[in-house]
Amino acid sequence: MKTTISVDLDVIAQILADFRSAAKQPLTSEIIKIYMGNFVSNTGIPPHRSWNAQFGKILSANRETLGLDNPTEENVTDDLGNMTTSSRWEFTG
Repeated sequence: MKTTISVDLDVIAQILADFRSAAKQPLTSEIIKIYMGNFVSNTGIPPHRSWNAQFGKILSANRETLGLDNPTEENVTDDLGNMTTSSRWEFTG
């Protein structure tokens, strides 16, 4: 699948550095909230059109560079109170 969004990996790396400093394993939804200012689920949108899903794919595709591994799915609530899922990442090294 072709990635259809563009993000600044340097900004994501800094966000992840803050999580690492706090010894906290980040959720994709938490990274999105810091990166975008909010996190809203893409209810009813297929993954190939979902901004959130594309963001997660970018994290996964760059996991080695970003020092991420072993994502596990968790239930989360978005900023509007909607239930959705998000991946929790472990840091490598």
